[in-house]
Amino acid sequence: DSFMVVKAARGHPSENSGEVLVVSVQGRIGTLANVFSFDKAVINSFSSTGTSFGNTRTSRGAPISVTITGQNFATYEVTSHFRTGATVAEATEWVSQTQMSARLPAGEGAALTLALTMAPRVLSYLARLSYDKPVPLGTSRRNVPGGKHVSTVISGGTLASGFDSSPRVRFGGTAAATSRWVSDSWVTCMTSAGVTDQRTVVATVAMQAGTITDVLSYDAPAIQYPYLPLLVGGQLIVIGATNTPTTGKVTIGISGTNFA
Repeated sequence: DSFMVVKAARGHPSENSGEVLVVSVQGRIGTLANVFSFDKAVINSFSSTGTSFGNTRTSRGAPISVTITGQNFATYEVTSHFRTGATVAEATEWVSQTQMSARLPAGEGAALTLALTMAPRVLSYLARLSYDKPVPLGTSRRNVPGGKHVSTVISGGTLASGFDSSPRVRFGGTAAATSRWVSDSWVTCMTSAGVTDQRTVVATVAMQAGTITDVLSYDAPAIQYPYLPLLVGGQLIVIGATNTPTTGKVTIGISGTNFA
């Protein structure tokens, strides 16, 4: 009267550390909590079209079908959810005790958490996934005035994933005055004021940056003429400076454009 032998039915783990053991004898029930548990699900790998991508970059802008392999995915279909970061997969399907499939949503970002939740409270494993970083390919303007904000278009690939991800653009080390997403391959912006030749353009989406070098320059300084500033009777008089003494010091002004 103090010992029983039973055969446990198939099951899957709950959110608790153990299951409740229930014994019923002629309608009378006895319980004991947290004395029995099912093996926790474990993910061993992810793959897409046969290629493991646990930490490699995936295509941005289009959903990706993946296969998840592991252990203890239950012996029958249970409610499960696969997610990338905070975004739930478009579909998650139980295949067997060691395999599941999912369709990842489009997105962006790096080192995102991958999580599989079953039944639906059990988190089986965490991994990392990154989407392709933006790839700027060119600008609609090769040269802009140094002291003005000018509208220009940055063209390229994976500049977003079908929605506005608030991309940011820099010209050299200076942020663009404005940046506006148009499509996955097109971002418009207003150039920042600046100087120097052949600036690097940097496009950043979801903390990932892509660069293209030597694609934009500012107008070079243009000298119109040198002059001698003279103060006569309290008034400034400017005369052309075509000749100066070989000794001593002479103040010469230089007029022009694009000096800064």
